[in-house]
Amino acid sequence: MLRRRCLGQRDALDVDTHASYPYLLTHGSDVYCVPQLDGETGIRIFRALRYPTDWEDAGVLVPGVSARDSTVFQHEGFWWIAFADGELGPFTHLHLWWSDALFGEWRPHALNPVKIDLRSARPAGTPFHHDGSLYRPAQDCSTGYGAAVAICKVHTLTPTSFHEDVVHVVPPARGRYRYGIHTLAAVGDRVLVDGKGYAFTMTGAATALRARFPRSARVFRPRPRL
Repeated sequence: MLRRRCLGQRDALDVDTHASYPYLLTHGSDVYCVPQLDGETGIRIFRALRYPTDWEDAGVLVPGVSARDSTVFQHEGFWWIAFADGELGPFTHLHLWWSDALFGEWRPHALNPVKIDLRSARPAGTPFHHDGSLYRPAQDCSTGYGAAVAICKVHTLTPTSFHEDVVHVVPPARGRYRYGIHTLAAVGDRVLVDGKGYAFTMTGAATALRARFPRSARVFRPRPRL
């Protein structure tokens, strides 16, 4: 679940499943969060009652879709949701939906999936405008999940057309988290960046052994500490 680390590890969102990719946006005077909820279909949105500590369920924007890393933004008079389709290809199939209003009627893009590409389909954070152009961060999963972030320049985005090109790839930083970068997200005047690192644990070692050697690994069970 999403946790409030500064407040004693209490739940930030009251959901019964694992939540990730807590995508934030503002609309009017409200702050909203659109998380990825494992095992659920549909794109749910939450409104902050007291940001960032208390939230209420504000409904479902798009029902019945298997969305991964849903990313909500505005561009040229429309609201847009970009997400990877969990059934067709969670790393490769980019889908777009559009609406006249955040809580209006959402419609699928005429060309869905608008893009099929392991290197630049799945969203990786907040789209942004620079020098009059729209840019979209996307995950480069060609060498592994969340390996790098591709910055895509969107040339055309309408309800019936879409075209973008990768103009830059952001590699992971050096040091402990050099194994991948998953997200570039803007929240107000701050930019959030994550990184992938590895740590040895007995539970993780047992899981890896069972996956690689399903029969022989049965005899390996980490003992609980007393």
